Amino acid sequence: NCVQPFNPFDSEEIKHNHETDEKPAWHVKKKEKRRKLMQSSHSTHSHFDELEVDSLEDDSVKFSDVRIVGWSSDEIYNVVMNVADYKEFIPYCVKSTVFTQQSAPRHDYMEAELMVGFQLYQLGYTSKVNGSTTLDGKKIVTAVCENKDLFDHLNMEWKISPGPKEHTSSMHFTVSFKFSNRLYNKVATVFKSSVIDQMIPAFESRLRDVYGEPTILSSFVFNRHF
Repeated sequence: NCVQPFNPFDSEEIKHNHETDEKPAWHVKKKEKRRKLMQSSHSTHSHFDELEVDSLEDDSVKFSDVRIVGWSSDEIYNVVMNVADYKEFIPYCVKSTVFTQQSAPRHDYMEAELMVGFQLYQLGYTSKVNGSTTLDGKKIVTAVCENKDLFDHLNMEWKISPGPKEHTSSMHFTVSFKFSNRLYNKVATVFKSSVIDQMIPAFESRLRDVYGEPTILSSFVFNRHF
């Protein structure tokens, strides 16, 4: 409910203290969100708990994770681009079928049908995946969901570049999603906790299985701009 602004012409004797005004809900939530972000900046744990809900006008959920890991850029790129194997190591991924795949120098493209099943939900969609390597050796992978009946958007991006030491990499993962129907908003929290929260740990576990132990322990380098 909107709070009626104080009208100084209603009374000449009453002095209004604006500090006691009731704050609108969005202001309170934004202040609380800022407080949590300040707390997270001093933390060494995973930043998956700090998913961002933009505002009351935009139900998009955004997340960003930046870390230094002990695998090479090529190794990380190979695991991320091996979409057909997602069902083997990503939690709740019950189907990952690649039906279109093309490769060219410094560029890979594929389309895959993915299905995530958790609790009572089964979410199926087509993902268009683009992988590229820049001239300076950086690797970028983008995945865009094509099911507009389910998602207004579901975009994921990996930016992988050589790290500070040999056989290390800087790994920057971002995801943004919003369901098409507001009735799915309740699913957003479950989707976040059941799927998104476990993405990076699942990929690191897969990297261990395929390429062995990392050369260094993962460390967080986290910068967020909204």
